[in-house]
Amino acid sequence: MRKGRIPILLDYGPCEHLVQAPTQDVWIEKDVLHVRFKSRVHGHHILTKRDRYGNALWSINGDRKTLKGVTPHTKFYEAHNTFGNDGENALLAALFQTGTVPATVYVGLVDTSALTGGTMAKTATMANFDGASNAITTKEPSGNGYARLAYARGTTDWPNAPALNANIITLTGLTKTWTASGGSIPVASIGQFSSAFMTDVASGITSAKLIWFQKLNKPDSIASGNSMDFAPSLSHDGPINEGITELFNWFFRNTVLGGGVSDITQLFVGLADMGTTTINSVPVVNKFPKTATMTNADGSSNAITTKEPTTGGYARLATNRNTTDWPTLQLTGINYEILSKQLVWTPTGGAIGPFNNIFLCEEASSGTAKKLLASLALNTTKTRVTGLAYKVVIHMQFTG
Repeated sequence: MRKGRIPILLDYGPCEHLVQAPTQDVWIEKDVLHVRFKSRVHGHHILTKRDRYGNALWSINGDRKTLKGVTPHTKFYEAHNTFGNDGENALLAALFQTGTVPATVYVGLVDTSALTGGTMAKTATMANFDGASNAITTKEPSGNGYARLAYARGTTDWPNAPALNANIITLTGLTKTWTASGGSIPVASIGQFSSAFMTDVASGITSAKLIWFQKLNKPDSIASGNSMDFAPSLSHDGPINEGITELFNWFFRNTVLGGGVSDITQLFVGLADMGTTTINSVPVVNKFPKTATMTNADGSSNAITTKEPTTGGYARLATNRNTTDWPTLQLTGINYEILSKQLVWTPTGGAIGPFNNIFLCEEASSGTAKKLLASLALNTTKTRVTGLAYKVVIHMQFTG
């Protein structure tokens, strides 16, 4: 097994298999290339200073101090993403195969304190959250005012666009509240909750997907008459900030994919020469910066078209968002990935190249108005001459 923090390219004779790797955490196992995205995790209470009468004087939310009063006995949790396999599957299927995007997602609480590390495994499901075939509802509160919090797809429940936070794209939902009445949340038989989770059903587990989950900073409960505020916060350290922003906006906030009147039906794959940097006398391929866009591909205001081949009949290749052009959605190891059909550039009347990066975007050849979604630096700079086609199969993962 080889581990590293640079993109890796596998050569299979005339056809190359490429994996887009937002964190560049890459390893090869049994001749299969794997890539894992990083996730950021934290949770905390608001710390509140009160006077002798119990009135809030100030509060600290993490490292932010405000003079805004808060309701006495109110707890606040904020959590960051861990996308499970169900979530990866849903995102990949929706984007590449026009799969179903849930109209509403629901956030619930569950006790995971007895599990390894106090949290669910990436392979957890609603029907088997603990690896022992127990449904998540066996450790989820019920009654006393508890219900999963509904977050409708759109800008009402997701009012703020994804933002760059410590160089990571983060989408935070509206703060909503659980209030215990007639008894504590959860009831004594469960005793506490220690994680939050997101699913696509309001209650139960029938046909439900476990999209996202997060261990809270400590096990807790809500006493009768008290409240707890919660704001789901989903973050991802992708290779291209614009791509993760576009995906979060579309999947959760119901913006139009591609920015037009209706969602685009095709995604486009292109080639680019980002140059090389010599390190210890060895030329190392430059990758797209995280801040890259179609109009500023290199951080120096040069459009992506200035990096693309201009000879040999080169053009970006269109892939339809369907199961013909993206035929395989599979679990590889513990991660879901989607594979494109074989894509082929055939030089005519000259060479295609040089190129050393592949990118995925929303715009056909020569266009720069839409979004740059993802990119991958190849291991070397390549040129294909007449009679020598360049063939690739792209593997895409979204790993939490």
